[in-house]
Amino acid sequence: MSGLELTVPKVREYTRLPGRGIRSGFFSVSVSSARCSLWLGKDHLMSVESQGFTEGYKRFYFQDIQAFIIRRTKTALIQNVILLGILALCCLLWLLISDAVGRAVAGASGGLILIALSLNLHRGPSVICHICTAVHVEELPSLKRLRTARKVIARLKPLIEQAQGTLSPDTIQSAASAVSAGTRPQPSPMQPGEALTHNDGRWHQALFLLLLLKAGMTAAGYYRNSPVVGVANMLGVLAIGTVAIIAIVRQQHTDITEGIRHLTTAAIVYVGINIIAGYILLITAIMEHPRPIRTQWDTFRLLAETSPQSSVLGTVVLGGLFLLGSGLGVSGLVLVHQFRKRTYLHSGATREPAAPAVAEGTK
Repeated sequence: MSGLELTVPKVREYTRLPGRGIRSGFFSVSVSSARCSLWLGKDHLMSVESQGFTEGYKRFYFQDIQAFIIRRTKTALIQNVILLGILALCCLLWLLISDAVGRAVAGASGGLILIALSLNLHRGPSVICHICTAVHVEELPSLKRLRTARKVIARLKPLIEQAQGTLSPDTIQSAASAVSAGTRPQPSPMQPGEALTHNDGRWHQALFLLLLLKAGMTAAGYYRNSPVVGVANMLGVLAIGTVAIIAIVRQQHTDITEGIRHLTTAAIVYVGINIIAGYILLITAIMEHPRPIRTQWDTFRLLAETSPQSSVLGTVVLGGLFLLGSGLGVSGLVLVHQFRKRTYLHSGATREPAAPAVAEGTK
């Protein structure tokens, strides 16, 4: 038996929880600031702060945690306003600049800003989260978004209740008073199981139908290119971007599924990719057929004279846009159909004529 070795598998002591953040910096970009994350242990929650080559650890044992306090902030709203202002500036420059290269730079920059804006909208409202013990109140910088905070607290709640039992309302109120005594904003505790409104998915369904329509127009532009098809593709991109932003705004605090949310955000990314790809094709067409461009119609005519079938770049770009648009559209319609079917079956199974309606929170 001396030649045999017994290998004991390593047990993973900590599991990383969703969310990350820093203690300073408005757009969460700072080299000197401490980067924070949360880790779940067997009987405690650990907060890790990394700064350069140093790390700091704070442990909160489940039996000592009294409450989590979540307060809304205006950080995400201010970020969205700033990004909208930059996007409007890029659009204004695109309209005022007559040079084709300048327009390409302004359009590509606007596409990137649009992607950043959609991602910020998808992350949801910003919050400040505190963890409260009997002797200490600590901010958790990694929980900066409402959705992430609810997800983490929902995961920790059964572990805390298992360690110490269910907390009384008086204990939670005293913890909230402790936070309000040390901070100026008025706290408004929010629970992970807060009731959500129902979203019928109408705007999402319209978005995914537009994506399929845009994929069809992309295929038409590949086989039969013309200025009319170019205008139709541009209007399709604008329609997709508009409907996607409306859908993202309307899905806040609703029971829409995570899959539909992710595909809606991906639709905005698809719009940005379309804008960038369009200017790549425009620059390629200008290099092949140099001529002055004075109006937008001149741009459509120049693109119409360039056959995508004769260019490897055009085939790759349009083929990729077709596959991406059709994939998003079909997947989104399937998810919306499943969501509506599940919602209809659930409402039909729980409907009783004599019982009053009761709103329940959806995780």
